[in-house]
Amino acid sequence: MKRSLLLSSILIAATSTTVLATTNTFQATILGFSEPVINETNALHFGKIALDAGSSCIMDDAGAITGDCDAADPLISIGEITVSG
Repeated sequence: MKRSLLLSSILIAATSTTVLATTNTFQATILGFSEPVINETNALHFGKIALDAGSSCIMDDAGAITGDCDAADPLISIGEITVSG
């Protein structure tokens, strides 16, 4: 009888699963970002551009116009945007 009881205990222990639960505290770091705000201070304007296929108008960082455009147009503006946030 003792042998049968011991064998039964061994079989139960071998076939049953043990559930272990633990509680831990972890530290998290969050790096947040805000959405940028883009405002157009001065509009970009190339002036008058030729309408021929393949024509191009180029503006350098100083606002000088070259290519198939009217460099004498008084409305030419280099343009300026402000990004904040």
